[in-house]
Amino acid sequence: MPPSPLPTNYTLERRWSLTHFLIGLFGATAILGVMAKIFAFNTELFGVVITWKPVVLVGFLGEALVFILMGLTREMRYVPAADDATDNASPASERPPPASPPTAEVRRESERLAQTLQTARKELSDELTDTHRALAALRTQIARTAARLERFNAPARENASAREPAPVPETDTSTPSSSAPSK
Repeated sequence: MPPSPLPTNYTLERRWSLTHFLIGLFGATAILGVMAKIFAFNTELFGVVITWKPVVLVGFLGEALVFILMGLTREMRYVPAADDATDNASPASERPPPASPPTAEVRRESERLAQTLQTARKELSDELTDTHRALAALRTQIARTAARLERFNAPARENASAREPAPVPETDTSTPSSSAPSK
């Protein structure tokens, strides 16, 4: 999918972001807290025992809150471009030079890349078609095999259901039996 075109007469505005700074700060705190947990960090500072738990808690909760804040605000957006005469936000020396039209070499390279992509797309499409055909043939073979097994097993199933095992006669286990089967 090609990227959407830039709006006309708009420019991308970048600004310093407090939320990104806070993400970095709380993210670093969370990482330090996890490292302290791994190394079983415990220390006493001015009579108070400090462990890794509050560091991890502050780090991850702070990071989560800043992510929520970032979701509620926009950090970058397109704003109407000001005229060059009235633009005080960025001096001309900071602006990038205007884009030059593509050269013949760039055009040839882009056409070559487009042709390569078209060829790869065609090959992939052919391969997928072949795979689809192979899977359809496999599905047909599996269905035939299942039908043959069903026909093969049907008589065996009928014989098994016709030959239910005879009930075992109950014997009195209180007196030992002295008779042995004879041949």
